[in-house]
Amino acid sequence: MSEVEELKSIRKKLFPDCGPKMHPTLKHKWFVHKNKAVGGWSVPFPTADRSVIARSQRYFLQHNKQRPIQLFSYVTFPYLLLALAVWVLGGLLLLAAKFKAGREFILKHPRLLSGGLVGFDPSEKAMSNLYFSFTLYGKGWKDKMTEPTDKHTEKPNKTLVVKVSGNNPAYGATCVALVLSAVTVVQQADKMPASGGVYTPGVAFGKTTLIEDLNKHGVKFELVSVKEI
Repeated sequence: MSEVEELKSIRKKLFPDCGPKMHPTLKHKWFVHKNKAVGGWSVPFPTADRSVIARSQRYFLQHNKQRPIQLFSYVTFPYLLLALAVWVLGGLLLLAAKFKAGREFILKHPRLLSGGLVGFDPSEKAMSNLYFSFTLYGKGWKDKMTEPTDKHTEKPNKTLVVKVSGNNPAYGATCVALVLSAVTVVQQADKMPASGGVYTPGVAFGKTTLIEDLNKHGVKFELVSVKEI
């Protein structure tokens, strides 16, 4: 967080062209809001996912003529008061992280600042009892346009919901994903970009069986629903 402005500057130099502006434009919800897609109350979830996915979408547009998606991430809670508390505390932590003293305090007292959720040296039992779930809610159109930048004349008429879940995200699922990714690079190089280099996960593994392999090892990708609206 202390280098966020420098990071923005570097990204602008690396990618001066942000790509075409898609319509309708997906609006970011900065405040606590009711999430009808998954139920509960949501607040913004600051991760690197959006930047990584944007790079993937840029590649797919340039090489596959695929319309870029628009994305924002949120974390959802069952109660409004809990969501408000996290939103306020999260804002204070982000502000504190911009200063050296603030970062040192956060690193020394993670349990205090997270209400006991984050600490040092978690036990094996605690890790195995920790579960994660991501709901990917997409809205778009049934029909594909001739060009990826063409504008649809009608409102979005189709929704797609995918769920990604598993347990022990920090030490278990991450290690499984890392090992399976390495195995995929060795065994399925013919399904990856031929020129080699540095690619985002979506570009590198998009045509491989990595998702199927993850499903077999406890990281589940489930198609929940496809609906016309």
